[in-house]
Amino acid sequence: MRWLFALLALVFSVSPARAQWFEVSSDHFLIYGDQSETQLLEFAQRLEMLHAAMVLRHKVELEKPSPSNRVVIYSVGSTTQVRKLADMKGSSVAGIYIPRPWRSCPASEEQVTSMI
Repeated sequence: MRWLFALLALVFSVSPARAQWFEVSSDHFLIYGDQSETQLLEFAQRLEMLHAAMVLRHKVELEKPSPSNRVVIYSVGSTTQVRKLADMKGSSVAGIYIPRPWRSCPASEEQVTSMI
């Protein structure tokens, strides 16, 4: 009977591994990701550079958005993971944009790097 209690104690004391998600924010983006905080900061800097290039290219003046109006991005490590999230395995999908009031967009770091 003791071994049963010991086994139950062991089973209930083990917790499943979970990916740690970090949050990084910049002037125009709020990014959640399962990469390291350093990687997400670099990703945010590249996104801000892309944003600045688009503003320069299209010659527009934009006000800095309020914190609640920034683009929210869920960043995953690869385009393979994006395809899995989108349930589009075997396709060439590299990112997804779903227009919603909170402006969420799963993206991969590969996708943004290829745009810059």
